[in-house]
Amino acid sequence: MLWRPAVPVLLLFAILLLGCANVGQPPSQVEPDLSNPVMQPRVIGENKTLAVGNIEISYYSVAASYDVISLGVDFFIRARNNGVHNETLSATLASTPPAFTWQLFFYQNESFTLAPGEEKTLHYFASNDEPGQADLLFDFWQKPDKSDKATANITLFRGSDRDENLTKSAIVYGRVSDKATGNPVFGADVVVNLFSGRGAYEAKTDWNGNYAVAVPGVDDIASFLGPASGNYRSLNYSITISYPGYGYLYLGNVSPMRGEKLQVDILLSPFSRSASYALDWESNVSEPYGFFRVAADKDWNYAVAVQAKHSPELNVPSLFFVFDAKTGKQVFSQATQNECWGVSMSSDGKTVAAACSDGYVYALGISAGNVSLKWSARDPTGNMRRWVEISHDGKLVLTGPLVAAPSSRYAFVLLNASTGELVRGFEGDFAWLRNARFSADDSRLVVGGSDGVLEMYETASGKKLWENRIGEFPFVLEMDGNGNTYATGKGRTIYSFDPSGKERWSFRVPDHAPYAGAISADGSKLAFSTMQGWVYYVDTATGGVYWRKRIASNNAAFNALSMSADGKTIAVGGAPQNLLQVLDDKGNTLFGNTAPANDDPALAQKWAGIGYKASDNTQRGTMGTFMSADGSRILAAYGDDYVREFSRR
Repeated sequence: MLWRPAVPVLLLFAILLLGCANVGQPPSQVEPDLSNPVMQPRVIGENKTLAVGNIEISYYSVAASYDVISLGVDFFIRARNNGVHNETLSATLASTPPAFTWQLFFYQNESFTLAPGEEKTLHYFASNDEPGQADLLFDFWQKPDKSDKATANITLFRGSDRDENLTKSAIVYGRVSDKATGNPVFGADVVVNLFSGRGAYEAKTDWNGNYAVAVPGVDDIASFLGPASGNYRSLNYSITISYPGYGYLYLGNVSPMRGEKLQVDILLSPFSRSASYALDWESNVSEPYGFFRVAADKDWNYAVAVQAKHSPELNVPSLFFVFDAKTGKQVFSQATQNECWGVSMSSDGKTVAAACSDGYVYALGISAGNVSLKWSARDPTGNMRRWVEISHDGKLVLTGPLVAAPSSRYAFVLLNASTGELVRGFEGDFAWLRNARFSADDSRLVVGGSDGVLEMYETASGKKLWENRIGEFPFVLEMDGNGNTYATGKGRTIYSFDPSGKERWSFRVPDHAPYAGAISADGSKLAFSTMQGWVYYVDTATGGVYWRKRIASNNAAFNALSMSADGKTIAVGGAPQNLLQVLDDKGNTLFGNTAPANDDPALAQKWAGIGYKASDNTQRGTMGTFMSADGSRILAAYGDDYVREFSRR
């Protein structure tokens, strides 16, 4: 029986010709929706000014945000000295933040001095986690008795989902083709992402590689946000494509305007994985907290993993563990009276330090295959310690706080790594030490406290070199070989400061809080992950984003991003799934593994404690990763009591 085509050959040929004639043209049935007027802010404020002496204070009276378009809101108050002498101004929040705003951060000191003609911008951030509206009062004064006090009233507003129903007033269209052959790519999902990363518009390419996506115009979004639109580097869209056989495509700065049909043709480059990873070993314990961080020495002889839980705390005894990094055999465990958030291992693998909520820092020594407790040092008043850092030369341990007496309230200290004896104490704002780094030559150190203060010191003399505020403490803190510092966290603005503390660049991360980061050995590339599950790959010279990619999980976990020394391989963990994903420096996925969940009853108390202001995303999943310098090996610590090691094949 002869086969007969369902469609005559000539007709099929005509259809193909017709399709080719429409290559690169927007489908006629996809049109911008201009039926509604340009949307305005839901709550409209006004520009206001106050005067305290010769200082003029100006601000906009509303700070508004929305769940998808602008998670959280930055707002600014500007103070200008119109006098002829230096004048000092004090500023403070005079009202209680509303319940729907879980976090309110300040980016400057309470008092500051302005020279004649000088203007200072006061920066604040409100997380606005739930819908609501409330007034915030800020007091300003110069006189000690505050008799000259002036008050600014700023309305915080967080809109509901219904407030974000923007009209799709623009079209992005084009053709997706194979870069090598020019042939159309059929069936590719083209994702046009909002600048916030929290919303996306999608279309699939047809037989001719054509796509068309209706989106809100960038100018409509700017109008809807009002003055808050100026807080971001850009409101432009990005386009991402992940399609089998091709490399990851990230295209930023896509800016369709109201009524516009914007053509964006895309070339995809063929890509095949040149390497992947496989599980070498796994080791588990039966403990109440689950693992939180993991680290190894440069020769990959030993690995150390600590346990912890995000608030609310369990406040029960714990252990941290040392493993043979090549086999997974457990070689040592150290008892503590509480969880341990901080861990550090010297590069030579001879010293391990853990900082714990029982107030202790524990130092382990490793020699000839034997592991033992070298010393432990407790804060005399029992203050929890959440960070510890060993210097590159292995001689110093940085931790804090230490309150030895009313006159010795050290925010952080340097201890002798061999003995635990105090080398130097650093006074200042008394806050939890939450992150720290030594410079490559150990001549400087940078510390970040829970109050959002970032400080750099000379290691030998203890001299403070500079101080800046970044909102709250830095989850991500790195220093390059030139002494430039990079920091970001819940304040959601990433900063780079030069060795003198002067800002090099900054930008508002538009999605949720950055959790973990790493810098390449030459200091040219910075990678960080966010709670929303995006990975950013950044040029440290300019702060430009090479690409960002969302991992295949709800969120990226607390400590779960690490990178090879050359910056070409990135390991990132996901939550609440036990996901490990490995990316290259172009954003291509080299490897993915989702480990089965562990239902050990020992974890029942931890799971039961997940509640308000805490979630599965902060407790479950791949909570920490650590990558070898050459990128060939990865350690992953899981919130359900497992440590796994993967190696490149």
